[in-house]
Amino acid sequence: MSLGTSVDRPLPFASFCRQSSFFSMQFSFSTSRLRALPAGLVVLLAAMISLGAPQAAQAQTEWQQTFQVITPIQEESAVSALRDSIVDIALRENLSLRRSPDDESPRPVSEIEQELLDQGLDFTSANRLFIRYNFRAKGGDLHRSIEELHFIYRPQGAQGQDLSIMSADVSKVPSIADLLANSGMTLRTNEASFSPFREQLMFHKLPSSQLVALGGNVIRDAEDAEAERQRLLRAVQRFLY
Repeated sequence: MSLGTSVDRPLPFASFCRQSSFFSMQFSFSTSRLRALPAGLVVLLAAMISLGAPQAAQAQTEWQQTFQVITPIQEESAVSALRDSIVDIALRENLSLRRSPDDESPRPVSEIEQELLDQGLDFTSANRLFIRYNFRAKGGDLHRSIEELHFIYRPQGAQGQDLSIMSADVSKVPSIADLLANSGMTLRTNEASFSPFREQLMFHKLPSSQLVALGGNVIRDAEDAEAERQRLLRAVQRFLY
Protein backbone atom coordinates (compact mmCIF):
# COMPACT_ATOMS: atom_id res chain seq x y z
CA MET A 1 0.00 0.00 0.00
CA SER A 2 1.37 3.44 -0.93
CA LEU A 3 2.04 6.09 1.68
CA GLY A 4 -0.80 8.51 2.36
CA THR A 5 -3.51 5.98 1.39
CA SER A 6 -6.02 4.97 4.05
CA VAL A 7 -8.45 2.05 3.86
CA ASP A 8 -11.55 1.76 6.05
CA ARG A 9 -11.55 -1.55 8.00
CA PRO A 10 -14.28 -2.99 10.31
CA LEU A 11 -13.52 -2.38 14.00
CA PRO A 12 -13.08 -5.43 16.26
CA PHE A 13 -16.24 -6.05 18.29
CA ALA A 14 -14.60 -5.29 21.66
CA SER A 15 -13.16 -2.03 20.38
CA PHE A 16 -16.52 -1.11 18.89
CA CYS A 17 -18.25 -1.69 22.22
CA ARG A 18 -15.72 0.44 24.09
CA GLN A 19 -16.16 3.29 21.58
CA SER A 20 -19.96 2.99 21.71
CA SER A 21 -19.88 3.22 25.52
CA PHE A 22 -17.63 6.26 25.31
CA PHE A 23 -19.98 8.02 22.85
CA SER A 24 -22.97 7.19 25.08
CA MET A 25 -21.20 8.66 28.09
CA GLN A 26 -20.33 11.81 26.14
CA PHE A 27 -23.90 12.22 24.90
CA SER A 28 -25.36 11.65 28.36
CA PHE A 29 -22.92 14.13 29.86
CA SER A 30 -23.71 16.74 27.17
CA THR A 31 -27.48 16.40 27.54
CA SER A 32 -27.27 16.60 31.34
CA ARG A 33 -25.16 19.75 31.05
CA LEU A 34 -27.72 21.17 28.60
CA ARG A 35 -30.62 20.46 30.99
CA ALA A 36 -28.72 22.30 33.70
CA LEU A 37 -28.55 25.48 31.60
CA PRO A 38 -31.19 28.19 31.98
CA ALA A 39 -34.07 27.82 29.51
CA GLY A 40 -33.32 31.17 27.86
CA LEU A 41 -29.72 30.20 27.13
CA VAL A 42 -30.84 26.89 25.60
CA VAL A 43 -33.15 28.80 23.24
CA LEU A 44 -30.30 31.18 22.33
CA LEU A 45 -27.98 28.28 21.51
CA ALA A 46 -30.63 26.66 19.34
CA ALA A 47 -31.15 29.93 17.44
CA MET A 48 -27.41 30.30 16.82
CA ILE A 49 -27.22 26.77 15.42
CA SER A 50 -30.23 27.32 13.14
CA LEU A 51 -28.76 30.58 11.80
CA GLY A 52 -25.47 28.91 10.91
CA ALA A 53 -27.06 26.08 8.90
CA PRO A 54 -28.38 28.07 5.88
CA GLN A 55 -25.01 29.79 5.40
CA ALA A 56 -23.24 26.45 5.05
CA ALA A 57 -25.89 25.24 2.58
CA GLN A 58 -25.54 28.37 0.44
CA ALA A 59 -21.75 28.05 0.34
CA GLN A 60 -22.11 24.54 -1.05
CA THR A 61 -24.39 25.67 -3.89
CA GLU A 62 -22.07 28.41 -5.18
CA TRP A 63 -20.82 27.86 -8.75
CA GLN A 64 -18.55 30.00 -10.91
CA GLN A 65 -17.23 29.60 -14.43
CA THR A 66 -15.26 31.85 -16.78
CA PHE A 67 -15.20 30.87 -20.43
CA GLN A 68 -14.75 32.27 -23.93
CA VAL A 69 -16.60 31.68 -27.18
CA ILE A 70 -16.09 32.80 -30.75
CA THR A 71 -19.04 33.75 -32.93
CA PRO A 72 -19.30 34.88 -36.57
CA ILE A 73 -20.43 38.44 -37.24
CA GLN A 74 -23.36 38.27 -39.61
CA GLU A 75 -24.85 41.39 -41.13
CA GLU A 76 -28.02 42.73 -39.50
CA SER A 77 -27.35 40.65 -36.40
CA ALA A 78 -26.99 41.81 -32.79
CA VAL A 79 -23.24 41.15 -33.01
CA SER A 80 -22.78 43.35 -36.10
CA ALA A 81 -24.95 46.06 -34.52
CA LEU A 82 -22.76 45.96 -31.41
CA ARG A 83 -19.60 46.21 -33.50
CA ASP A 84 -20.90 49.26 -35.37
CA SER A 85 -22.16 50.88 -32.16
CA ILE A 86 -18.79 50.43 -30.44
CA VAL A 87 -16.99 51.93 -33.44
CA ASP A 88 -19.37 54.91 -33.45
CA ILE A 89 -18.87 55.61 -29.73
CA ALA A 90 -15.12 54.99 -29.86
CA LEU A 91 -14.57 57.44 -32.73
CA ARG A 92 -16.96 60.05 -31.32
CA GLU A 93 -15.39 59.99 -27.86
CA ASN A 94 -11.89 59.11 -29.12
CA LEU A 95 -11.70 56.22 -26.67
CA SER A 96 -8.48 54.40 -25.93
CA LEU A 97 -8.68 50.69 -26.71
CA ARG A 98 -6.32 47.83 -27.33
CA ARG A 99 -6.10 46.37 -30.79
CA SER A 100 -5.25 42.98 -29.24
CA PRO A 101 -5.69 41.72 -25.65
CA ASP A 102 -1.93 41.14 -25.64
CA ASP A 103 -1.11 44.83 -26.20
CA GLU A 104 0.68 46.40 -23.25
CA SER A 105 -1.62 49.40 -23.00
CA PRO A 106 -4.65 50.99 -24.71
CA ARG A 107 -4.15 53.47 -27.56
CA PRO A 108 -6.37 56.21 -28.99
CA VAL A 109 -8.85 54.58 -31.34
CA SER A 110 -7.89 57.06 -34.09
CA GLU A 111 -4.37 55.60 -34.01
CA ILE A 112 -5.73 52.06 -34.34
CA GLU A 113 -7.98 53.16 -37.22
CA GLN A 114 -5.03 54.58 -39.17
CA GLU A 115 -3.05 51.39 -38.58
CA LEU A 116 -5.93 49.32 -39.95
CA LEU A 117 -6.28 51.55 -43.01
CA ASP A 118 -2.58 51.10 -43.75
CA GLN A 119 -3.25 47.35 -43.85
CA GLY A 120 -6.27 47.71 -46.14
CA LEU A 121 -8.74 47.12 -43.30
CA ASP A 122 -11.12 49.09 -41.11
CA PHE A 123 -13.20 48.41 -38.01
CA THR A 124 -16.05 46.94 -40.04
CA SER A 125 -13.64 44.33 -41.43
CA ALA A 126 -14.13 42.41 -38.18
CA ASN A 127 -15.99 39.20 -39.04
CA ARG A 128 -15.48 37.22 -35.82
CA LEU A 129 -15.92 38.14 -32.17
CA PHE A 130 -14.38 36.51 -29.11
CA ILE A 131 -16.55 37.01 -26.00
CA ARG A 132 -15.27 36.20 -22.52
CA TYR A 133 -17.92 35.62 -19.85
CA ASN A 134 -18.03 35.21 -16.10
CA PHE A 135 -21.01 33.26 -14.74
CA ARG A 136 -21.50 33.02 -10.98
CA ALA A 137 -24.34 31.36 -9.09
CA LYS A 138 -25.12 31.61 -5.40
CA GLY A 139 -28.27 30.97 -3.45
CA GLY A 140 -30.18 30.09 -6.61
CA ASP A 141 -29.39 33.37 -8.43
CA LEU A 142 -27.26 33.42 -11.59
CA HIS A 143 -25.07 36.48 -12.21
CA ARG A 144 -23.82 36.78 -15.79
CA SER A 145 -21.32 39.31 -17.12
CA ILE A 146 -19.41 39.95 -20.33
CA GLU A 147 -15.80 40.57 -19.35
CA GLU A 148 -14.01 41.12 -22.67
CA LEU A 149 -14.78 41.69 -26.36
CA HIS A 150 -12.13 40.95 -28.99
CA PHE A 151 -12.99 41.60 -32.63
CA ILE A 152 -10.85 39.95 -35.31
CA TYR A 153 -10.68 39.60 -39.07
CA ARG A 154 -10.43 35.99 -40.24
CA PRO A 155 -9.61 35.49 -43.94
CA GLN A 156 -11.93 33.23 -45.87
CA GLY A 157 -10.70 29.65 -46.30
CA ALA A 158 -7.58 28.22 -44.74
CA GLN A 159 -5.23 30.89 -46.07
CA GLY A 160 -3.85 33.66 -43.89
CA GLN A 161 -4.03 34.24 -40.17
CA ASP A 162 -6.39 36.02 -37.82
CA LEU A 163 -5.81 39.76 -37.47
CA SER A 164 -6.92 41.65 -34.39
CA ILE A 165 -9.18 44.62 -35.06
CA MET A 166 -9.99 45.92 -31.58
CA SER A 167 -10.29 44.62 -28.04
CA ALA A 168 -11.96 46.00 -24.92
CA ASP A 169 -11.87 45.02 -21.26
CA VAL A 170 -15.48 45.94 -20.50
CA SER A 171 -14.84 46.77 -16.84
CA LYS A 172 -12.30 49.42 -17.86
CA VAL A 173 -14.34 51.11 -20.60
CA PRO A 174 -17.51 52.58 -19.03
CA SER A 175 -18.93 53.69 -22.40
CA ILE A 176 -18.91 50.11 -23.69
CA ALA A 177 -20.27 48.73 -20.41
CA ASP A 178 -23.14 51.24 -20.65
CA LEU A 179 -23.72 50.28 -24.29
CA LEU A 180 -24.02 46.60 -23.39
CA ALA A 181 -26.45 47.32 -20.56
CA ASN A 182 -28.68 49.98 -22.11
CA SER A 183 -28.57 49.61 -25.90
CA GLY A 184 -29.60 46.79 -28.18
CA MET A 185 -31.88 45.73 -31.02
CA THR A 186 -35.61 45.24 -31.23
CA LEU A 187 -36.77 41.79 -32.31
CA ARG A 188 -37.82 41.40 -35.94
CA THR A 189 -40.85 39.40 -34.83
CA ASN A 190 -41.91 42.04 -32.29
CA GLU A 191 -40.78 45.63 -32.74
CA ALA A 192 -42.20 46.54 -29.33
CA SER A 193 -39.79 44.13 -27.68
CA PHE A 194 -36.34 45.35 -26.65
CA SER A 195 -33.41 43.38 -25.30
CA PRO A 196 -30.02 44.92 -24.38
CA PHE A 197 -26.84 43.72 -26.06
CA ARG A 198 -25.64 41.98 -22.91
CA GLU A 199 -28.69 39.69 -23.13
CA GLN A 200 -28.55 39.21 -26.89
CA LEU A 201 -24.87 38.25 -26.69
CA MET A 202 -25.29 35.53 -24.06
CA PHE A 203 -23.66 32.41 -25.49
CA HIS A 204 -26.85 30.32 -25.30
CA LYS A 205 -28.51 32.87 -27.62
CA LEU A 206 -25.71 32.62 -30.20
CA PRO A 207 -26.34 29.25 -31.89
CA SER A 208 -23.28 29.57 -34.16
CA SER A 209 -20.88 30.28 -31.29
CA GLN A 210 -18.11 27.82 -30.42
CA LEU A 211 -16.48 27.35 -27.03
CA VAL A 212 -12.73 28.01 -27.27
CA ALA A 213 -11.59 28.36 -23.65
CA LEU A 214 -12.79 27.20 -20.25
CA GLY A 215 -11.25 28.90 -17.25
CA GLY A 216 -7.64 29.43 -18.29
CA ASN A 217 -7.53 26.40 -20.60
CA VAL A 218 -7.79 26.61 -24.38
CA ILE A 219 -9.99 23.92 -25.95
CA ARG A 220 -8.80 22.81 -29.38
CA ASP A 221 -10.71 19.57 -29.88
CA ALA A 222 -14.10 20.22 -31.50
CA GLU A 223 -15.84 17.33 -29.74
CA ASP A 224 -14.52 18.38 -26.34
CA ALA A 225 -15.60 21.97 -27.01
CA GLU A 226 -19.15 20.92 -27.93
CA ALA A 227 -19.43 18.61 -24.92
CA GLU A 228 -18.36 21.42 -22.56
CA ARG A 229 -20.71 23.86 -24.29
CA GLN A 230 -23.65 21.51 -23.74
CA ARG A 231 -22.63 21.13 -20.08
CA LEU A 232 -22.64 24.91 -19.68
CA LEU A 233 -26.03 25.13 -21.39
CA ARG A 234 -27.50 22.62 -18.95
CA ALA A 235 -26.01 24.51 -15.99
CA VAL A 236 -27.47 27.81 -17.21
CA GLN A 237 -30.89 26.29 -17.91
CA ARG A 238 -31.12 25.04 -14.33
CA PHE A 239 -30.94 28.62 -13.08
CA LEU A 240 -32.88 30.43 -15.81
CA TYR A 241 -35.84 28.14 -16.46
